[in-house]
Amino acid sequence: MAILKNTVFVGSPIYDVDPGAETWARTLSNAQGDIAGALALLTDNTEGDHINHSGGIQGALLGIPWVNQAMGVGLGLDSGGGKNGGVVSGDIYNFFHIVVIEPGETEVRVEMTLANLIDGFNPRGRLSLATDITTAVGDDLELAMLDGAGAGQRTFSCLFTGCAAGVALFTFSLDCERESDSTVLTDSTEIIDVIIRKNREGVAKLQAARDTSDPVPVEAPASTEALFFQQMDSAVFALTFGEQALTGWATSRLDRSINGVLENLTAAPAGTNAGYTHTESALVGPTRDRFRAFTRKTFPNEPIPVIPVMSLCFGGIKDDGGYLVNPSSGASVAARRAFAPFAASAASTQLGTARCRMPDVPDGASSVLRFAILAGQSSGVGWTNIRAQMQMGSETISAATALTPLTGASHLALLTGTALDMRRDQRDKLQVFLSQVAGAWNDTNYCLLAAAVWIQE
Repeated sequence: MAILKNTVFVGSPIYDVDPGAETWARTLSNAQGDIAGALALLTDNTEGDHINHSGGIQGALLGIPWVNQAMGVGLGLDSGGGKNGGVVSGDIYNFFHIVVIEPGETEVRVEMTLANLIDGFNPRGRLSLATDITTAVGDDLELAMLDGAGAGQRTFSCLFTGCAAGVALFTFSLDCERESDSTVLTDSTEIIDVIIRKNREGVAKLQAARDTSDPVPVEAPASTEALFFQQMDSAVFALTFGEQALTGWATSRLDRSINGVLENLTAAPAGTNAGYTHTESALVGPTRDRFRAFTRKTFPNEPIPVIPVMSLCFGGIKDDGGYLVNPSSGASVAARRAFAPFAASAASTQLGTARCRMPDVPDGASSVLRFAILAGQSSGVGWTNIRAQMQMGSETISAATALTPLTGASHLALLTGTALDMRRDQRDKLQVFLSQVAGAWNDTNYCLLAAAVWIQE
């Protein structure tokens, strides 16, 4: 005979599961076949419909936001010393975030909170291909004002639809003044935070009160098992049709198998049990993993979904390339906090840094960590001699590589890279470096606008 497993969901007719109905062998047979089929979809990537979080029948899409940044930068651009790119009628200031849209996602929601605004404030947002700022991924939208987010604060939002998977660039555009009175920005105007996420609201997570014991039956897996599951031969049920009843062995094992699969799928204890029945043998590189980590030694070919790790805006720039600060004026640099950081020499300089948590995924020189760096410039030096690098903590830094100018915005250039050396399961330091290898150097030759890191095979 053969292991009982349904390749499609069968279920049971309503008459078989109606309260008070007799429990037929076919009811238990269907349940065992369905749960065995669910197990295969959960743990076997040779199944066509294997659950891998790519959406649709392949499991829920990940709900991690692409951007969740507390910026806290003032936009008082008139303060300070010299006015390299200072407020001029008609100027527009741009702030950028690199957005890595996962497969299956089609809608991007942007929410920005700003403080101390003048009436008539009119910010706009645009989502474009990362390499071509003229090609819209979604519409060029005005950010609509929502309810106040706090004292003197306002939240703006827009929704991009019809998006496709890939690396995109979100541009936040801000007119420096109104035609009427030139007073849109004040010294206290501030970008508070930016959230760029999937267009799905979060679901409140309720933590059930746990018992002090484990009343819900779950069979503890053996040392070599990812989870306990009692496979049943179809002969167990074939012998019962019209001949004999099933025993409690089938019902109790089915019950435990269902609870085990639920624990493995959700990483949560069955019912109100005191704790997890399934445990990892180690937090880093486990020899066995009871849950759906992507390093299961019992299933080494687990597909890894695209996982956003971090995306940051480091500062703004004028839409025509002018800096928001005068690099040669200490007073200007001290007073204006929204400008993109620039270097003081042509040497490789760390212009941006942040802390982020690495997932438990393949690491080292052949890691699955990808990165992107967006730079800008004010002078006409071009990008031929400019180089960018990324480093995680003290691991090997990426090669110093030339950036590619964006179509439609020659003052912007992007570098993307793969297999960035990192260590999994740890809080790491993201570091971005820019340098100039030849040509006449000037502090307006390049600045750091944005960077992102994400998991992708």
